[in-house]
Amino acid sequence: MKRENFTDFYIPTIGLDTCSCRYRYQNKLFHFNTWDTSGQERFKFVNSTLHSKAKINCFCFSLNDYSSFERCKENYNDWKKRNANYKVMEYLENHNGCVLILGLKSDLEQKVPSQEIKELLLVEPANCRLYSNRVQYFALSSKNDTFEDLMIPFLYARSITEQPQFFNNY
Repeated sequence: MKRENFTDFYIPTIGLDTCSCRYRYQNKLFHFNTWDTSGQERFKFVNSTLHSKAKINCFCFSLNDYSSFERCKENYNDWKKRNANYKVMEYLENHNGCVLILGLKSDLEQKVPSQEIKELLLVEPANCRLYSNRVQYFALSSKNDTFEDLMIPFLYARSITEQPQFFNNY
């Protein structure tokens, strides 16, 4: 997507929306399937089913809408409680998964304090290194970022989930 192709016309997700896309990067074809449940309360059952089977879980919020961040935080905490019993890194490593927290509309005035975003990202162990960190935050703007920029979080997540798993045989 290029800036000149951006439209201010907004179509909210009503119900459930799906999308499938293929993207070639460095001569490798990536296939992504997304399920957008819009974070609505009535889709919590669908969310729990989809999130339990996904390798890459995305939690999105609008950087210019604090209530959107609160809903994202609630959904992410529900996921942690339901799937990982708050042991996020252990769960993601055992399931070869990754979590993306996406702050959207980064081109607009930010109404979500950076410190609260940092607190949302805290996982154990606290000394986790970037290359092994399976929970990542990205700020994105579909208005200003290129399509390639917008693909970075998903390519990052795929690189994490495609790493060979090592098992301890003790």
